[in-house]
Amino acid sequence: LGYRLQFGRKDVDPLATLEFSSQEDQYIVPSVHKGATYVFKISAKNHVGFGEEAYEELSVPEDVPKGYPQILQYSNVSTTSISISWLPPVMAERNGVIIQYSVTYKEANSPSYPTEVAVPSSENSHVLNGLKSSTLYDIKIRAHTSKGPGPYSPAVQYHTLPLDQGFPKNFKVKFIMQTSILLSWEFPEKYSSLTPYKIQYNGKSIDVGGRTTKKLITNLD
Repeated sequence: LGYRLQFGRKDVDPLATLEFSSQEDQYIVPSVHKGATYVFKISAKNHVGFGEEAYEELSVPEDVPKGYPQILQYSNVSTTSISISWLPPVMAERNGVIIQYSVTYKEANSPSYPTEVAVPSSENSHVLNGLKSSTLYDIKIRAHTSKGPGPYSPAVQYHTLPLDQGFPKNFKVKFIMQTSILLSWEFPEKYSSLTPYKIQYNGKSIDVGGRTTKKLITNLD
């Protein structure tokens, strides 16, 4: 009486289902994704129902990515560091397994060559260090498969903080007891970052909130 075909990417549920008459014996699958493995199940239909399914898998060769990652967020970590996060290219444009990202950055409107940083595919964020303070940067990212890199994302621009906006001032240390000290400091009036600060002492390190202005250190030797 006919046939039932179920098919689709092996890593995506559910499979598509089509039914054909007994006179039809072929079907062309549209919009196949490069680098993907497809599953095909077909069974014949009689008056009782569908019979046993025949099963096949087909892997399409990889290619370089057709699309680019989408930069989601970027923010200041310090006056010389920027944090960025992103999403991978959409599934239809990956053309295979993403094995690496390349983050490229340079001073905006500068003739200098950009700096490129390799980031493992298991990560979707990165901190760019060693930047100049109070400087506008162009940032782009691209994805790689085993066949090579895809196109860069459109550049986003981000401005690092000026030096006088990023560092606390009037830092003071006050002994409370033999084994405790109170640290205090102030921020410039225009400072508004919530990025935590790091306090290091005696080989130890603790983080304090970006708007905190004092911290009690206890149990000192």
